[in-house]
Amino acid sequence: MKKILLFTVLFAFNTMLFAQLSTFDKYRATKMPYNNSYYKTDKLVLPSLGPVKTKNYLFTKDITTLSKIPFASSFNIFTAIVSNSNCLTYEPGINTIMFTHRAGGPYGGNGNQVTFSFTSDLGTSFKNITVDNSSYWLRYPSGVIFNPHSNTNPDNAYALCMGPSIGGSNWDSYYYAYSKLDSTDITFNAYPDNSGIFPQYFPRIGFASCDDSTQHIMGYFDDGAHADGAHNIKYLAMNNFKYEDAGKGGFQWTTSKVSVPLFNAPTDGIDVYSGINTAWSQDGSIGYMWIIGVDSLDPNMATVPIIFKSTDKGNSWTAMPYFDFTTNTTIMSHLNDWWQFNLGYTGTPRVNFIDWYSGSDAVVDANGDLHIFTLVGCGFGITKDPDSLGYIYVYEPKIIYDVYTTPTGWDAWVVDTILTKYVPAAQSGFGSGNDAVGWDHRIQACRTNDGTKLFCVWNDSDTTFTDMVSIPDVLARGYDINTGYKTPVINFTANTNFDGDNYFMYVADRVIVQGNDYIIPVVTADIGSTPDDPPTYELLTGITFNETDFTSGIKTYSDDNAIVYQNYPNPFKEFTNIDINLKKTANVNISVRNMMGQEVMYINAGNLTTGTHTLKIDGRNLTSGIYFYNISIGTNCITGKMIVK
Repeated sequence: MKKILLFTVLFAFNTMLFAQLSTFDKYRATKMPYNNSYYKTDKLVLPSLGPVKTKNYLFTKDITTLSKIPFASSFNIFTAIVSNSNCLTYEPGINTIMFTHRAGGPYGGNGNQVTFSFTSDLGTSFKNITVDNSSYWLRYPSGVIFNPHSNTNPDNAYALCMGPSIGGSNWDSYYYAYSKLDSTDITFNAYPDNSGIFPQYFPRIGFASCDDSTQHIMGYFDDGAHADGAHNIKYLAMNNFKYEDAGKGGFQWTTSKVSVPLFNAPTDGIDVYSGINTAWSQDGSIGYMWIIGVDSLDPNMATVPIIFKSTDKGNSWTAMPYFDFTTNTTIMSHLNDWWQFNLGYTGTPRVNFIDWYSGSDAVVDANGDLHIFTLVGCGFGITKDPDSLGYIYVYEPKIIYDVYTTPTGWDAWVVDTILTKYVPAAQSGFGSGNDAVGWDHRIQACRTNDGTKLFCVWNDSDTTFTDMVSIPDVLARGYDINTGYKTPVINFTANTNFDGDNYFMYVADRVIVQGNDYIIPVVTADIGSTPDDPPTYELLTGITFNETDFTSGIKTYSDDNAIVYQNYPNPFKEFTNIDINLKKTANVNISVRNMMGQEVMYINAGNLTTGTHTLKIDGRNLTSGIYFYNISIGTNCITGKMIVK
């Protein structure tokens, strides 16, 4: 119903007026620092939707177990609009999923409380623990579970949260709190945000719980006009918690920080950045924190991750060497395609890592390498003039990359193409005025506990009806770091009861492993008509990959112009996909023949441009058996074998 209402408003009016929320400035609390980047958008209107596909459901699963389980609510939607808060977590040692949120709404509590809602039976039943303090209004937490070594009883584990608070008339403090999951030992602490034990603002970014009994959550400190929402980031702050036995005082808290050399926008002096985040290895030995921004010493004036790494549990940090991402062929093949073929510019485009309207997230794999899942696009200026630094191309195809560290620098692979734009607050139909709420693609990352399989989950919408992610579906793709195999991109909610109705999605930091299945915990919000209406949070079940889904990435052919990969899935029942990467434009055709050499299918894919393309074969009219496909790329021909079940 919410999808229908919002879509009707967007389709009929395109832009909307909004209703006021409250006297407190929730806008600053929920948007900063993300909308204070210097980014602007140009007005260039171009029709291309990208090099990979034109719909967001090239591959869907026959999902019969998909369901939504309502379990919690909050005072308003603002607890959920920052996608890189770690609100949803999974602890495999006690098989427990926990969602940390502001209280209120039909499930009880008031807007000044924080609630831990958790299930240890995959959603059959939920329990709730609420933290309260009469001197502070608690807001927008991140949360994790600390599970003592070898413990299998959820009652003996702890829930831990951190976030900003209001102790007077404005955002003036922050808090951390914890409780045993048996509802005992509830402890609350609050501090002034610009003084106290460790000055910082809004420590709610990420939250990792590691096997060495440490937990890590990130904040920041700026010397800008904080009360007015202007930001000049001075340092990034890391809060490190270490559990000690009850007789030694519970959780011990230490902090560390790094100075960030951000470039200031020439017109207003605000730092040029978009997002901050953190990620940790499961054993706690390696941690990263970063800001996507422009380094003041960067000769390319590019918006890239400025990374700091810790190998001593967050006590000290080292800046990672500057890397020129224009040297990465995977990224530049797509940017050059847009820059040269669509815009007609020569030279090398500026790289812009984009976080501010898409979200980004990251995980650390089993080898200690950092994987950032994010969009990357072109900068506006032909030159590297700072006055044109803050512009990006709105209509440029936005591609999700997994950009990851290697022993020699960075590399990347293409996850998928985003087909729709983010939903601006002024066009969302959700609220009104300065406190209207839009949303992004909610790009989220998660992994297996051992870090060998990584997953990216995001929202996109069917472009038949909208050019914004206004009717969001849930899409995902997996990657096996040991084999290099990937799953197809799967739209889990298209053509189901939850088609286009998956707002303000959160994904757990770890997946549930059951045999050969990888279950991704996902929570979405059943929203009301305005941001002030209490949303109900629902556990979306059935977002599952199987070991047999990791099939793509097997290279079958490579030459100076093209790389062709084995079709996936293989064997298949209805549809299969073939990925090709073209280094220059070429005419592409596919001929499918049976064991007798008879042609049973012919596909003219047309003249395809440089970049990655996914070709889909419809096998519903093919009988079971072995077939051979011949892919003609220009004057070359590549043959592969596929099996129809």
